Amino acid sequence: MASGVLPQGLVSREEAARIAGVHPNTVRNWEKIGRVTTQRVARGGRTYVGIPLAEVEAIRAAEGGTPESDERLAELRERVVRMETELRGLTERLAEIRGERDELFRRLLDTRPAHSAAAEDSA
Repeated sequence: MASGVLPQGLVSREEAARIAGVHPNTVRNWEKIGRVTTQRVARGGRTYVGIPLAEVEAIRAAEGGTPESDERLAELRERVVRMETELRGLTERLAEIRGERDELFRRLLDTRPAHSAAAEDSA
């Protein structure tokens, strides 16, 4: 949900989590323990939790977040996503190579002369 549907100065739980660099469930826990105050806003038949942006920014600052560290964290997250994507591709390629290897072994076994296969079986 975009924070544009909330009154000025409020952000959604998801946006608050993104800004603070935490999971939305963490923000939910902050709500439960009273670390952030919330405001319920009805819109289109749904109720949204609004969190004052100033509170989220204060929490981020208290936990050592700075614009520079936020930028670095975003860069690292992007790097992890790229590496995970590359790993998936490599894993798929490895599976293909293993399949090709298995097929080559099957072909090799199928092309052995009958007498050498029988000799190996009797040995």
